[in-house]
Amino acid sequence: MDATDIRAIIAGYHPQSDLTVLPQLQRWEGKLTARERYRRVMNFEPVDRLPNYEFGYWHECYAVWQSQGMSKAVIDENRANIYFGFDEQLNIGLHYGLQPPFPTRILEVKPDGRKIVVDGDGVTCEVFSDNASTIPHYIDWSLKTPEDWKSFRERLDPKSPERIPANWSHRIEQLKRRTCPAGIYFGSLPGWVRNWMGFEGICMAIHDYPDMMEDIFHRLTDVIVGVLERMLPGTDFDYAYGWEDISLRSGPIIAPSYFKSVLLPCYKRITDVLHRHNISTIYTDSDGDISLLIDPWLEGGLNTFFPVERAGATDPVELRKRYGKRIRMIGGVDKMALREGPAAIKAELERLAPVAYEGGYIPHVDHRVPPDVTYENYLYYLDLKHQLFGIPKLC
Repeated sequence: MDATDIRAIIAGYHPQSDLTVLPQLQRWEGKLTARERYRRVMNFEPVDRLPNYEFGYWHECYAVWQSQGMSKAVIDENRANIYFGFDEQLNIGLHYGLQPPFPTRILEVKPDGRKIVVDGDGVTCEVFSDNASTIPHYIDWSLKTPEDWKSFRERLDPKSPERIPANWSHRIEQLKRRTCPAGIYFGSLPGWVRNWMGFEGICMAIHDYPDMMEDIFHRLTDVIVGVLERMLPGTDFDYAYGWEDISLRSGPIIAPSYFKSVLLPCYKRITDVLHRHNISTIYTDSDGDISLLIDPWLEGGLNTFFPVERAGATDPVELRKRYGKRIRMIGGVDKMALREGPAAIKAELERLAPVAYEGGYIPHVDHRVPPDVTYENYLYYLDLKHQLFGIPKLC
């Protein structure tokens, strides 16, 4: 199977964006396949070198870096991954969300191009029309009361046929011939509810409508478990991944005690299904300071954390000291160091190197790279990362 064939099975992939891009950097050499290497790293086993991945970039990076010497052919993340020589991996998305979504519509177009829209979650927000890498300005949330929940609940039918991708069995046969790691998406619990209610809304609803909130989390779990149980038989995934984003720099928006009493049983139901299908590396994506949530996540079966955001006061070195080999991590390189230049970059990577050499950790930038990181600094970072983690000498 060539790269085009295997990329075409990724949900949401757009073949028209896969134009020929000549690599600026060659892929790191190694004796193992990308899949073998990933599985060994995540199991603290010897490898020839570390996997080479990055999280991505603000959209504005492409134009800025082109003015600083990057090829003008690099205009999106697919091209950037080829250009910088990163290893391949496959993330397979499944549809656990609202089905059907709420009708989207434009309520107003402002003279400067900003739009007031209602999105597929029914949320009213203001967005820019120039693809700016900024969070929308939210105006009104769609889920506030038990009456609102009724219209959401009917859109969360675990048996909805639209949740099953077309030609799934054929896609699985293609995946079996891969040489790179592949992960299966398992959705979100409080993260999606936060999208529907807002930060303040979810905190208030836990207090004001406790029965509704428990029903929401259990209903979402029913959808996720129901889809996974239909889709996982006959598969061979290397990891599973979810998304939450429920922490700020000051900590999580949900009290750990509530998290443990209400959400922990939901996570256990999900991870039990994954474990039955031999998926042992299970991670969640959450920015900010997640330190108070790691224990209940571990108890719930999630053992890998991403992107380990240094700006959110989460540090791979401290997490490894605290949890040892109970946890795996992906990310954790302070993006602020890339802004400062070579000395700060060198100090940051050398600080993380002992954790990386222990295994169970794939270092890359702790969020999307912002455009105030120069192209020169980014190339220096990639070159030094290669010297520290990419030269075949770790095993």
